[in-house]
Amino acid sequence: MNNPPPPEVVFPEDGSTTSSNTNNLVVRALEEHGCFMAKYKKLELCHENLFRRLTMIFNLPPGTKERNVSDIPDFSYEQNHPVLRPLYESFGIREATSQEDTQNFITSMWPGGNNDIRNDILAYTRTAAVLEDMVRQIVFDHYGVRHDFQTGYIFRMMKYKEEVRLGCSDRTNRMEFLAVLDLNKVDGLEMKYNGQWFQIDVKPSTFLIMAGRPLEDWSNGRIHPPELRVRMHRIAEERYSVGLFSYYDKGKIDKGKIDKGKIDKGKIDKGRIDKGKTEASKKQVGN
Repeated sequence: MNNPPPPEVVFPEDGSTTSSNTNNLVVRALEEHGCFMAKYKKLELCHENLFRRLTMIFNLPPGTKERNVSDIPDFSYEQNHPVLRPLYESFGIREATSQEDTQNFITSMWPGGNNDIRNDILAYTRTAAVLEDMVRQIVFDHYGVRHDFQTGYIFRMMKYKEEVRLGCSDRTNRMEFLAVLDLNKVDGLEMKYNGQWFQIDVKPSTFLIMAGRPLEDWSNGRIHPPELRVRMHRIAEERYSVGLFSYYDKGKIDKGKIDKGKIDKGKIDKGRIDKGKTEASKKQVGN
């Protein structure tokens, strides 16, 4: 397929301020694709430690896995959904950057505890949250928006089995503001662009940053979630992935005027960009 892939954006290891070119690339990618590939060395270092633990987690007895419950739809333990996800198995941890919530998950799986897995999950989720925060700040700063809120993070660990069939139905992120998705060196993720599906080449050292439905609502339709699906082909290994999903926990985006030249004479109302002229922003980002 000849559609252009989402761009790759490199983020500084030390958390320093990103350049204006990087910021424009992030916003343009989100507006055009709804996603982009991020390279962030600190998260790459956490990847190996976490992914070598996933086999141990998914090999737990079925009765043990079912102790993973959540009041959030689709974030309890789930396996082989007959319609939506016939090849999909997953665990969910609410507030996964919190030691207490992560420990609760560990205790439900291992009543005697497992500090090594707990620490690897926390190291990963907290580092991924730093990356998500950098992206979110770029988006808000680009639109000239002030904000005062607390962000919550939900963590999902996923496994796909070896079969030749659709592993996950067409979907968009409906509750998450932003998502950081990490795949395990196995192809299979596809995105719809200009009416056609094409495969995303996810390198081991990069992470897929995706917009969710609330970001589309907040941006008044300027940023759209990507349409994604997973197609499994006959491969030599099972496919694992993890995702960190951000959402607004408390607070809201402050009301205030949006900078001229980005969104013309708009105001913030109820945590989103008001309807108004937006072509100036598109021209600026495209420069």
